[in-house]
Amino acid sequence: MRHIHPQPSRPPAPHRQRDGWLVALRAALRALLFVLVVGMAAACALPSLLLGLCCWFWAVTAYDPREFQRGLLAVSIFGVGVYGLWLWLADPLPWLWRGILFALTWHLLPSLEHLLGWLWAFNLWLAPLCGLLLVHLAPVSWPSLLARFCRGQMLPLSSDRTSGGSSAHQGVAQVPSVLAPAVLAMLPRSQTGHAVLGAYQWGELEQWVSHGELCIPPNLLELHGLLLGEPQMGKTWTLIRLAAIAQQYGRKVIYIDMKGSQKTAALFLATMSLLQIKQIKIYPIEAYDGWRGTPKALYNRLMEQIDPRSHPFYRTGVGSTLVSLACHAPGGMPRNSYEFLARLDADWLKAAYAGDGQALREIEALEPHLQGAHLVFAGFFRGIAGGLDGSWAFEDGDACYIGIDSIANKEEAALLGRYLLEDAADYATARKSPDEHVLLIIDEFGGLRSTNATALYEKVREAGMSVYAAAQSYQSLGEERDQVVASSFVKILHRTGDPRPIVAYAGEREQYAYARVVAGSENDEDVFHPLANHVREERAQGMQTMMRPETVLTVPVEDVQQLERGQIALISGGRGGFVQVYPLAIPEPLIQAATSLLQAAPPFTPLTPPPASPTSAKPKQGRKKKIAASPSSSKTNVPSQGAASSKNRQAGKGSQRSGSAGGGERPLTPQTEGQGMPQLPVQELMPQSAQSSEEQKIDSEQESDDEVIDFYR
Repeated sequence: MRHIHPQPSRPPAPHRQRDGWLVALRAALRALLFVLVVGMAAACALPSLLLGLCCWFWAVTAYDPREFQRGLLAVSIFGVGVYGLWLWLADPLPWLWRGILFALTWHLLPSLEHLLGWLWAFNLWLAPLCGLLLVHLAPVSWPSLLARFCRGQMLPLSSDRTSGGSSAHQGVAQVPSVLAPAVLAMLPRSQTGHAVLGAYQWGELEQWVSHGELCIPPNLLELHGLLLGEPQMGKTWTLIRLAAIAQQYGRKVIYIDMKGSQKTAALFLATMSLLQIKQIKIYPIEAYDGWRGTPKALYNRLMEQIDPRSHPFYRTGVGSTLVSLACHAPGGMPRNSYEFLARLDADWLKAAYAGDGQALREIEALEPHLQGAHLVFAGFFRGIAGGLDGSWAFEDGDACYIGIDSIANKEEAALLGRYLLEDAADYATARKSPDEHVLLIIDEFGGLRSTNATALYEKVREAGMSVYAAAQSYQSLGEERDQVVASSFVKILHRTGDPRPIVAYAGEREQYAYARVVAGSENDEDVFHPLANHVREERAQGMQTMMRPETVLTVPVEDVQQLERGQIALISGGRGGFVQVYPLAIPEPLIQAATSLLQAAPPFTPLTPPPASPTSAKPKQGRKKKIAASPSSSKTNVPSQGAASSKNRQAGKGSQRSGSAGGGERPLTPQTEGQGMPQLPVQELMPQSAQSSEEQKIDSEQESDDEVIDFYR
């Protein structure tokens, strides 16, 4: 990459300058009006000012601040109306002011106190208006600080950081000076050291609010979450922002996209490149290695490929026994799909388990069903065309994106997603270091059609992995939607059609509603026509106005249904709030470069199929004598070159594979022979560097091959 000298930042765009001046002017006018209101109220209506401060305090700490402010507005209008009517009828202000000036001139203190008392008492009608003005004119940080102080949740505003925040701050500090302004603009930090999600609008989440902005503390990302939202409402941007915040806190991010959007992949690649993440892995540019871990973990992943809806017979004892025999063979676990499919053969299994009488009896019982089970797995592996025979896994990347095209691969998308989900669980519980934290994001969670999501949520959280499931609606989460929602500590809602099952987790509250009822009567005419044939006074006596308590949701359903783009309702711990999520400030040239890179990158090359020889699927030569002694040995033709491969398998027996070299040598795809995920020229694409458009383009000499790859050639 060419060396770039740091250059001064470019001036902001004219419209951004205009917006900045408007914001500054609005803040200055707000501060001036606040000072004028407080000064005039202290001089002319001191009791009204004190009552207004009480109203402001109640508005900030109320259970529903928005409802309290509505009531305060109604009372203020009533008070101003009475005040104006009194001025019009009695006009007491002129003689009061003349008396006050006369008492001040002649130093008549008793008379001055008497007149000021009358003036203050008359201005008490303006106390609700004074409180309403204080609510809207007070600095934005005061209400949140006051609410947190009253609730005993005051956070220190010093430069101290939590462990997660300090590591993230050090990571940002290591970014070159030419990139630091862009990173800080993309992910601003509050005075508490926590990353900012967006502007806090209203609600009950003041414990996470700092200076009018809702922040995400590091410990919040250690718990499971849920995100729902209709298309074009900002759901993907919120997920990418959460991924960037997790990286800022030093966490690994795994993003499984069940819709396989190239736009999302480009946005993920641009964001992680801007954050200077070194190891970025993207599928399907590089094939994934799905054969790591223990034989039992591999067995669990392979069993997910037998859909109980379409293959209930093979999901039971037949498939379980067959997969267990193939994974726990004495020669070691299979290392790619070809080796696994080769083991789904009666002759191979009998030769491998020649000394195990129980296994031979199981193989004889399975023999009539082997061909059907073989076709179930062969169809899946042919459909993904070597996608699980790659050279990298979750432990090899700092940021991993896996895009599964559920339209082009309709039948295999859910199976591949469940396979990777099981592998992520095995990585979290057995293959990663205990002090490493991981954020797993699953976009379009319902596309997995998973039946064990609840078990996944329970066993990976303690191991240091948190899962954020995203979907377009509550119904699209799948069959286990109730369990997924109940297991999620944080629930984020963009605009969605039916948010009732989610907003119920914010709790309910009581409020009083007015109702007018008709008094009972013994006359049938009064029952069927209560207001007919009565004079006005009689009708007034027959009507009653009453207040009755009713239970309503803390987060109104209609408010969620009317959210604008980028607005969210966040629910956690029985409380809710509304936030305007900040969009990521990613330079447009960087996004374009990421898109060009993904379009020009060639697809991965699958492993070379084994030769079409019947002897290639037989076990190692070391068991040739035992095979000859068995009744079925006459059917087995053991190749002479199997002894060399048996040593490699025996060397890796009983050990857990980690990295790309564990368990013996492995056929390499073109990506592992000196190539990896190409790095984006982030410094050249930043707006601060005066680069020409030709220097920002991505070399696209290699054309992408979109032809269907024949898995068996």
